[in-house]
Amino acid sequence: IDLRISLDSLKPKKFAKICGTSEKSYYQVMNNLKSLSKIGKLHRIASVIGKDNENEIEPLIDFAENMGINLKLFDMYSTPSTKNNWNETYSSLTKIKEIVEKRSVNVRQIEYTKSFGIPALEYESKKGIKIRIKDSKMGTRYHTDLCTNCNSLPCQEGLYTILYSSSQKLIPCRLSPKHYEADTTENFRENLTFLIDIFKNSYHDNKYWRE
Repeated sequence: IDLRISLDSLKPKKFAKICGTSEKSYYQVMNNLKSLSKIGKLHRIASVIGKDNENEIEPLIDFAENMGINLKLFDMYSTPSTKNNWNETYSSLTKIKEIVEKRSVNVRQIEYTKSFGIPALEYESKKGIKIRIKDSKMGTRYHTDLCTNCNSLPCQEGLYTILYSSSQKLIPCRLSPKHYEADTTENFRENLTFLIDIFKNSYHDNKYWRE
């Protein structure tokens, strides 16, 4: 088992603002992060980059390198209910990539992201950690039948993973209104097979940024 922990800021007050929580939560997260890192169970930290923390990229990389753990950077996703807030907080990852490139010795595309979700790049820093960048401007994958009538289309994230909920449903993505029964072994197998086929027949597009 390895774990991933979200860390959007190294500053307690800013962390609390971004996460909508208290500064106490920041110190709890940091303590857990350091404890997991010591026993080798922390795979990486993940940071969503917006206008509030776009100036913390260098410190975040320094922190990850000093801890010897990997780092994943996302841009901020929009949904129909968060569109107004997104317009105020979104920050492009273009300059972030330039910073990461200067601190890296090589880069590769994550192979499996060619087939679903947003194509992701992974950089190897000069100090040996992996820095993955998931930039929604690279486009994502959709399916003609499943996505066309979705209320969230065009979305930034598209089809990237199949979720299994505690209510025993299979969900093709977090924004999808379509949930599939998985309360019995037969239902689970039948609908999982169906959704895998959906993913296999998805297509890459850049709907969100084009429309």
